[in-house]
Amino acid sequence: MNNVQSGIYPTLDIEAYHRSPGISKTGLVKLDEAAAVYRYAIDHLGDESESKALRIGKALHCKMEGTFEHLYIDGPDAARNTKIWKEFESSHPNKVCLQPDEVEAVENMKKAVDAYRPAQTILSQPGRNEVSFYWIDPRTGCLCKCRPDWVSADLKTVVDFKTAREVLHHEFQSDAYKHRYFVSAAMTIDGIYRTTGIKPERYIFLAVRSTPVHLVATYDATADEIALGRGFIRRNLSFLRRCQASGSWPGLPEEILPLGLPRFAPKPAAEDYEIDERMADEELIAQLEREFENVASGF
Repeated sequence: MNNVQSGIYPTLDIEAYHRSPGISKTGLVKLDEAAAVYRYAIDHLGDESESKALRIGKALHCKMEGTFEHLYIDGPDAARNTKIWKEFESSHPNKVCLQPDEVEAVENMKKAVDAYRPAQTILSQPGRNEVSFYWIDPRTGCLCKCRPDWVSADLKTVVDFKTAREVLHHEFQSDAYKHRYFVSAAMTIDGIYRTTGIKPERYIFLAVRSTPVHLVATYDATADEIALGRGFIRRNLSFLRRCQASGSWPGLPEEILPLGLPRFAPKPAAEDYEIDERMADEELIAQLEREFENVASGF
């Protein structure tokens, strides 16, 4: 799908979406890490290894959308590096094979979501899963794309399905910032507006804990998150345009930077900023020298 135009593509499959031109939230995050990282991902599309957590997360998305049975198949109770497993995979080339514990996790998480009343209320409304939106950024002329997990029929509500280590507020808030979920919110809201003229009013994260007990929580993206996401998008789209114009995809800055301490590190005591200028007295020095000589003579 190389001739994609701005607009809405409700039936585009996920593989075609990933192969199509245009930059998504995932691409912007890689670009923000370094232009070289983004360029490598583009040149090696499909080569990424998949962790078990990511595999289960993708499967849950498909379970929520009703495409699980079409795309996945239950594999044997065997390790992935065994002959049994490899033969099973070879005999099902058009399916993603899951191990029994992975299938069980997906089914249990889906049951937890189905039993969660806020999710029932939201997802019982008319809506569509995995609709692809493409638009031209007016500032840079870059083709952008997004694919919300679920959007209501009136385009006013967007739901982003997430599996997470923890879904309690502070823990999920930290993970959401780390994984740049605020960029997803801003890009999806603005993308839907650019393609339809309708601005979504709510962007909801529906998070389910990936290990038992499969707790479920829902969180609204705030105005601060969306504003932060827009700044991130504008900065990196401008960077993308400069890289495209120059044909240069640099790595990290070629300079020595101060390392510093992370935000959570304790603040050093004022007295610890200076070296202790006091010297040990001569008697103590002589005693330490004798002790060292005794130790050395024992070797």
